[in-house]
Amino acid sequence: MPALEIPGHEIEEGLPEVTAWLRQHSGTNFCSKLRKRGHTPCVLFSLPGNTALSLSLDAKDAARLVREYGRNGLQAQVLRLNIQQEPPSSSSSNEQQQQQQPLASVRVLPKEVHMNAVSLDVENFRLMFCPPDRLVTVETPVKIWNADIAPGVKAGGWLHVVNRTVPLLCEGWAVRPYLELDVRNMRVKDVVRFRDVPLPQGCKLKVKDPLQPVVRCAARVGGD
Repeated sequence: MPALEIPGHEIEEGLPEVTAWLRQHSGTNFCSKLRKRGHTPCVLFSLPGNTALSLSLDAKDAARLVREYGRNGLQAQVLRLNIQQEPPSSSSSNEQQQQQQPLASVRVLPKEVHMNAVSLDVENFRLMFCPPDRLVTVETPVKIWNADIAPGVKAGGWLHVVNRTVPLLCEGWAVRPYLELDVRNMRVKDVVRFRDVPLPQGCKLKVKDPLQPVVRCAARVGGD
């Protein structure tokens, strides 16, 4: 087992899992060939000593992650990354593949997802090493609740979501895939600002202007 120089850390149950394989080469030509073989290049960075690992993911797994969480949502979703030595051969059964023991399992946070502008295929992943005690900046999506019963909406107004994510500085263990914002009491002309969004324990607002609006209830213009 090669030394990956990744310190042990606690990984909670229930995190989405993805398998990655070590790769020895990089560069445009190699990565292009890798994609043709059904793999997506990936880099795990910010490891101890500011080192990085060159990895690859199964292209189907990469596409599934983007499909399930979206590009914005994925960057606020902690994953369990199981690192293995090399991809299984095409002759390996599913059972044999599942029995392979990972060289290491680590908490990671996707920081960049590059996609082809034409085909929308995932071309590259950049994952940050994210142990529980690490401070990380996260653009956390906002999930709106109870918009249909807000007095402003019932009175004919509409909710304008100005900022769909909230920049947070979080301890690794506290990263959340989204923030819940209950707008059941919003009336026409009411505004919820960054400073008004309830934050989970272990997270702090990281914005220059906390008075920027997240969502406002606007009056409809025109009509009969």
